[in-house]
Amino acid sequence: MSFKYHPMTAPQRPPAASRAAAKLALAALLCVHLLPAAHPLTASPLQRFEYEHLQMATWFRLVIYAPERGIADRAATAAFARVDALNAAMSDFLPDSEVSRLTAPEHVKTAVPISEDLCRVFRCARPIEQNSGGALDLTAGPLTQLWRRARERGVPPDPDAIREARRAVGYELLILDLTRSSATPSIPGMRLDLGAVAKGYAADCALAECRRRGLTRVLANAGGEVVVGEPPPDQQGWLVGLPAPGAKDPPDECLVVANSAVSTSGDQNQFLAYGGERYSHVIDPRTGNAVAHGCTVTVVVSNTDSDGLIADALATAVNALGPEHGPALLARFGPAGARIIRPSPNGPTTITTPEFRRWRVVPRQPNPPDQMGSAMTNPAR
Repeated sequence: MSFKYHPMTAPQRPPAASRAAAKLALAALLCVHLLPAAHPLTASPLQRFEYEHLQMATWFRLVIYAPERGIADRAATAAFARVDALNAAMSDFLPDSEVSRLTAPEHVKTAVPISEDLCRVFRCARPIEQNSGGALDLTAGPLTQLWRRARERGVPPDPDAIREARRAVGYELLILDLTRSSATPSIPGMRLDLGAVAKGYAADCALAECRRRGLTRVLANAGGEVVVGEPPPDQQGWLVGLPAPGAKDPPDECLVVANSAVSTSGDQNQFLAYGGERYSHVIDPRTGNAVAHGCTVTVVVSNTDSDGLIADALATAVNALGPEHGPALLARFGPAGARIIRPSPNGPTTITTPEFRRWRVVPRQPNPPDQMGSAMTNPAR
């Protein structure tokens, strides 16, 4: 495993390979930098180190404050090894991954032992699946595969194909017994897709590896699923840029966050345009159709055991539910708040939930050369 080390200097333009990978991940630029404290403290002995690692079809990025490079290097190596292991277990693209084996034909109606990681993912995601009425559904693999092929062809799937795929979709059809660490696929043809939770969970785990080594002032960015620990030295928090109402505009406002996660879901970068409709990358498992309302949803979650996983899952569920019903889902999850940008003929409108409004939002500020960081967000999951 390899990663790239960035010394504590002014940020440099990423190499062409990095830029190409970011474009392949179809990410929109999100600004992440630091907010100066109102009353700066004495200088900290901690140094700032940055690392990047390509996994899950995107760049994982770590910003670590540590006393010396060796300590930060070891933490980054462990964090990225953890991410690699999670990809090997949770990717639906890999035929030998844990999620692929779980729904193999020979396991139908069989209790299959599952790992601690998969137990944790199901434990966090199942309440969101249930409370959203299936707007989040980790068994939606047959539908996501169908729409992936449709985007490649440039034509939406046939309605009959959607109906057929839906026969094998339904979170309640995957019977969980988490006390015994097992899951039972109840019908043939099931296929899991953890794309709505995997990057957020991987960011959680990367941050946890750093914390295990005593490093708490860390930012983990998994292709736009941003999870942060304690603020950087002498700072009030990390600034996470909010998508602008104009889809092509850079962020003009930032959230001030610590010990939190921020996730964005939308269709700015990955969609299918056909017949005057714009079909999002986000699928509504309840109907089998791609979301077409054009909203961009940003969710912030704090003080849970799995901030990144929950923010990732809620952003997808709220996007599938739409601006009329999405906020009601968030009201059931106390730590979560959202901002929803809704397009309209008269220009975009912004909806914010009460929990979101308790977070501090500030205008985007000039970035001090020695403190600026950059991240990519993927609002098209």
